[in-house]
Amino acid sequence: MEIEVVCFTASRARFAVEASQVRTMLAADQDGGDAVPIEGLIGLPVSAGELRHRLILKAGGPCVEVSGPVSLETLAAAQIHPLPRLVAARMSLAGVRALALPPSGPVLILDVNMVIGGAAGTARMPPTV
Repeated sequence: MEIEVVCFTASRARFAVEASQVRTMLAADQDGGDAVPIEGLIGLPVSAGELRHRLILKAGGPCVEVSGPVSLETLAAAQIHPLPRLVAARMSLAGVRALALPPSGPVLILDVNMVIGGAAGTARMPPTV
């Protein structure tokens, strides 16, 4: 079993969301409406001076701005690991659900609904295993 994800960077770390949750990607200078930096939504400082892209998510909510490069990658189920309970309980980044370990390097998998829920002002729940 495999899953396609859209990978990007935030504060020099690699993150991903399920590709099925992304409607389209635009360059940061294209009009996609108001954009919210992903770093602010997940609890990191905004990456300055990096190439930026906008992801328009199927879940609605704000257009999310991410750092590049942005790529579509396929992850095997065996490469994706749920966060251990202790790590999940102490995770300060909103929406992190799993860790993927592909040959290209570690990727933190985000739950789009939790990230966008945080943007809408709803309570952020810690990930569970």
